Amino acid sequence: LSHFTVYAEPRTAEKMIGLTIDLRRYLPNYTTGAICNLSGMEMPVIKMEDDESFNQTLVRVKQSMDKIKGQNPGLSSAAGMEILAGMKLSTVKEMYNQQYEQAVQMGMALPLMTNFGVIADEPIQFGEIQAEDGYMTSPIMYAPFFSMGASTYNGRLTFTIGYHAPETSKEKVDKFLECVINQLS
Repeated sequence: LSHFTVYAEPRTAEKMIGLTIDLRRYLPNYTTGAICNLSGMEMPVIKMEDDESFNQTLVRVKQSMDKIKGQNPGLSSAAGMEILAGMKLSTVKEMYNQQYEQAVQMGMALPLMTNFGVIADEPIQFGEIQAEDGYMTSPIMYAPFFSMGASTYNGRLTFTIGYHAPETSKEKVDKFLECVINQLS
């Protein structure tokens, strides 16, 4: 994570990453009764330390997330969506366009991360056919956004990235993935 600055320019002392929060945690029986995206967002801020290991950075990310988790995570973004729902669409579009333009002018990359979770602990059967592999892919995000996601199927973790070319170059994504692999090796 300390090396995600390869992608997240300009280099600053602190970085933030958008993380999805499952809002079903606030519902009775932890379910909506329907398939839906019921997610909120939190943005932990992490001070960058170039000389620290992946594990050291991970500990600080966990500490930041533990603090967030103790404060009803995701509810502020859900409340924000309720406020936006009451506004005129043209006003909301203008707000988002201004935020987008500001990020582009500042040369910012805005990484987002989601944990899709466990798809299945064991292989899924479709009649007599067994699914050998399964994963969920990160949504494609237009620059300056960059989305990452993790899912697990049959004990195997898959990490995916969603980005839009040519605004985000494949070379930068490959360099980022190489840094992640090197940190985990």
